[in-house]
Amino acid sequence: MKDYFELDGIFYDLNQLLTTRLRASFPHRVLLYLQSFASEAYSFDQSYALGLFRSPQPTNLDTHSTEQADLDYKESANITATSETEVLQDIEFILSEPRLHDTILEGLCDIGLQLRIRADGTYTTYLSKVRVSLYSRDQTGTDTALFENKTYTFDTPVSHSANSWDDMVAIKLHENIARAVVPADNRLVLRVEVFGYVSSASATNNKVRLYFSRGSAESYILLPIIEGFSP
Repeated sequence: MKDYFELDGIFYDLNQLLTTRLRASFPHRVLLYLQSFASEAYSFDQSYALGLFRSPQPTNLDTHSTEQADLDYKESANITATSETEVLQDIEFILSEPRLHDTILEGLCDIGLQLRIRADGTYTTYLSKVRVSLYSRDQTGTDTALFENKTYTFDTPVSHSANSWDDMVAIKLHENIARAVVPADNRLVLRVEVFGYVSSASATNNKVRLYFSRGSAESYILLPIIEGFSP
């Protein structure tokens, strides 16, 4: 049996072709970091302040030497709800880099997030759950869900009552992505939602933060990607 064939005067090695195709059938894991675009937002279907990057942004981005809201974290308003509510709503990170080919996602996706909570010294803040979704979004803003509403619920809500920021809370979520093709013209968008509440509606400085500090790997997504091949 021949291990090659000829097409239009060109000889092709079957063993080489099979090996290439086999390698292409295994997803490789692409690590992307949640970071800020800083002063230059990215425009697609709308303007985006936050993105997904293959490497963390420089620690001196926008020349600030100390941590800054929107550059290093998203902070909620003062929380006054005494039952679970969404305290950080629809925070979106977009993968802005252009792709030359359609992209296939298939397999296990990992997401790591870091958060902090604070209180006012009188009333307690509770962090109860985090929800994430991943979309393929086109230029009109139409989404195709790769997965939706994957939820991490704390067995016991994280709580803090001192008039200060508590230590970081790290969580990790896992979700299997069924084989999905992301067109080259679309963008991947990760949405994060955070839920919590307080012990009294009289709370005055009770907040939650989601961290994505410049130069850090605090929050990330690990995607199973096969690039440039059709299913």
